Amino acid sequence: MLSILPFLLRLARAVALAGPVLLVNGCLQPFNPPEISGGAGFLVVEGFLNTGGDTTTIRLSRTQNLTDAEAPPVETRAQVRIEGDRGTIYALQEETPGQYRLAGGPSGDGQQYRLRIRTGRGQEYLSDYVPVKATPPIDSVTWASSGEGVQLYVNTHDPAGNTRYYRWEFSETWEFTTPFLHVYTYRKGEVEYNLENTFRCWANTVSRNILVGTSSRLNEDIIYQYPLQFLPFDSEKHRIRYSILVKQYGLTREGYEYWLNVKRNTENLGTLFDPQPSQVSSNIRPVNNPGEPVLGFFSASSEQEKRIFISPNELPRGWRRITGYESCKAETLMVENYTPTVFANMTFPVIVNVNSGFITTEDYCLDCRFRGVNKQPPFW
Repeated sequence: MLSILPFLLRLARAVALAGPVLLVNGCLQPFNPPEISGGAGFLVVEGFLNTGGDTTTIRLSRTQNLTDAEAPPVETRAQVRIEGDRGTIYALQEETPGQYRLAGGPSGDGQQYRLRIRTGRGQEYLSDYVPVKATPPIDSVTWASSGEGVQLYVNTHDPAGNTRYYRWEFSETWEFTTPFLHVYTYRKGEVEYNLENTFRCWANTVSRNILVGTSSRLNEDIIYQYPLQFLPFDSEKHRIRYSILVKQYGLTREGYEYWLNVKRNTENLGTLFDPQPSQVSSNIRPVNNPGEPVLGFFSASSEQEKRIFISPNELPRGWRRITGYESCKAETLMVENYTPTVFANMTFPVIVNVNSGFITTEDYCLDCRFRGVNKQPPFW
């Protein structure tokens, strides 16, 4: 489950409260209203009830002042449970600070469910009961290349016409290599042979934008070629091999309107002609303090996913694919044979073998683990 809500809501609040700038004597003077330093400590709830037999994860954190540089504080030692309208109760366990998980869970029992949270300080929060949405499978994840790059799409449909509202997340994985092969290292007066794979790694990232779509205005419940992600032609992601895993969730109309509102508040701001910030209504409310804002929306649905791969030979020829190591430089040291004393005055401590000599360069240019992991993913 993607964790971007605290950052996005802080960003939306910053834009909403920052207001205009004041023109004084021809200079731009920033206007910082007192509200910029307010709004800290509100509960943020992220997650949904996964009814497809997989793990349910609920993340709890708190908002913070816009001037705070640290990550949003997490809410620990809370009691989190999911309650059915027929008396069923599922208790979630805190596996890592602020993250509460339930393995398995309900599946197709016809109940509606709500979320109940009791913090370690005795504050209690309760969501509305929500129906369980059965998410239809993803039909396909497709892509098309142009002179600008690669556009990826998702396609789905519900023949019963019961879904209508959808949300997607994705994670990307790509393989990359360093510009030099690390063979030897000079360390503490000794030349050591490198036994670790530091040349070939895999990087991973997740979707940053809110992706929602609806077929409510169509006769059939079909989503066709919804744009997910764009890869520029010079991206390093498709230089060797690229993969995207797309996850799909069915939403209620209320859930769709919530996520659409968050999307508008966080992605479409920037000019006077963009939509202005509006109140994001949560279906989670405090029991003890009715006036306290809560950020987040509780929903229940199954999860569908699909993965595809893209290889360089499938893409147009002639694309300039960057490596991410364009700034790397090296010094050449030509010797007929090497001894520890040969490398005593090198600028960099790391050595790679080349022909009858050596190249010295920075660790970053030789160790791909600075940017990824050197263990091949199981799906690769």
